[in-house]
Amino acid sequence: MIRKSAQKQIITRISGGVRVGAASIFAFWLTLAGAAAEPTAESFFEDFDSINTKRWRVSDGWTNGAWQNCIWSKDAVRAKDGMLALRIERIAQTKGENTEVADGDGQIEKTQAQAVEPPLSKVDEKKRRHARNFACGEIFTRARYGYGTYEARFRSDRASGVNAAFFTYIGPITGDAHHEIDFEVLTKDPSKVSVNTHVDGVPQNGGPVPVLAGADKQFNNYAFVWEADSLRWYVNGVLYHEARDTLPSLTQRIYFSHWGTDKLTAWMGEFEYPDRPLEMLVDWVAYTAPGERCRFSESITC
Repeated sequence: MIRKSAQKQIITRISGGVRVGAASIFAFWLTLAGAAAEPTAESFFEDFDSINTKRWRVSDGWTNGAWQNCIWSKDAVRAKDGMLALRIERIAQTKGENTEVADGDGQIEKTQAQAVEPPLSKVDEKKRRHARNFACGEIFTRARYGYGTYEARFRSDRASGVNAAFFTYIGPITGDAHHEIDFEVLTKDPSKVSVNTHVDGVPQNGGPVPVLAGADKQFNNYAFVWEADSLRWYVNGVLYHEARDTLPSLTQRIYFSHWGTDKLTAWMGEFEYPDRPLEMLVDWVAYTAPGERCRFSESITC
C-alpha cells in the first residue's frame, strides 16, 4: 500500500514492486504490450535451474518513477545454484567521469565522479541516462494467469528502504485497468510480509502477516489462492489472511521484483546499502489452475 502523498506522484503501479510511472517511459513499455491479451495460461512449476526466456521476460534499461532509486538491469538477474537471484547492487562510476545523477529532490544535476570500486553491473549508456546509482532485478511472465493457486519459495535480504516482492499485476501498460495481488517483504522488518490487492488502481484488502522464522533467515513458502469470490494468503502452509470483497478479476502476469527507494521512507524506511549486493533468492514458483491438485510435493493443494 502506498501513502496518499506518494500516490499523487505515481500514475499506477508501485506497491508490488513495479508501476507505470512518467509518460516518458510509457512509450517504451508499449513495446512489451503486444502479447497483452493472452488467454489464461496453463499450470506450471519453475525451479530456476535456468531462466526460461520462453516463459519469462527480464526488465532491463528503465525505471518506473522518481521513487525508485535503482534501474532495472538484466545484469542484476541471474540463475544461481538452481535459484533465481535478484540483486540490488551499486553501479560503479569511472573516476573523473562527468555523470548525471539525481539529487535528493529527484532533479538531475552534473557531478564529477569520485573514487571508484570494481563494477558490479555493466550498465550501458542508455541505462546511465536514467541517473541511478544502483541496479536492481525483476522478471515477469509473458503469459497471463487467472484464478488458481500461486506459490513461491524465496528468501529476502535485510535492509531498510528495500522491497522484495512476489505478486501478480496487469494495468495500463497493456491497456487494462490496474489489478494486482501482492506479497511484499519490506526488508527493514523481515519478520512480516505485507499482503494486498489493487482493483481499478485502488488498494484493497491489505495488511501485514507474520513470517515467524524470518523472511531473511530461511526460505519460506508463500501462496495465495485466487477464486472468483475469495482470496486467501498462506505462509508456510498456514492461512493468515482472507478477503471476499472487491477482488481482482482480470488475468495478470506473475512478477518477482527487488528494488529500493530514497523517496518512500515513511512506508519502506530510509534506504541503507551495506556495501555488498542485496539479494532476493527464489527457489521455485508455481501456478496451479483450478481443478488441478498436487502438481509438486510442497504444494498447498496436496
